[in-house]
Amino acid sequence: MIWSLYSATLGQAIPSAIGHYLSAVTVEIEDAISFRKEAVKKAKKMFDKEEYSSSTLDDIESLIEQSEEYIVNGVTEIIKLEKEFGISRTE
Repeated sequence: MIWSLYSATLGQAIPSAIGHYLSAVTVEIEDAISFRKEAVKKAKKMFDKEEYSSSTLDDIESLIEQSEEYIVNGVTEIIKLEKEFGISRTE
């Protein structure tokens, strides 16, 4: 949608600005996914070994919290993109 909007109505400088935001979102979401995957691996290992130590649970919780930070950062980049280019969402 963004690229068709660009090609129809916006100027040449827009793709690099949009690219900046999309790259930032991609990095943040990829990092969030990596932390979630690591949390799942640790949880699986914990369940497989039936070792439910508080330190393991703390590690898993920390990974999930770090993942959430990256998700928030990604959403922030999307909001910046929408504000800069006047993109609004309809329900």
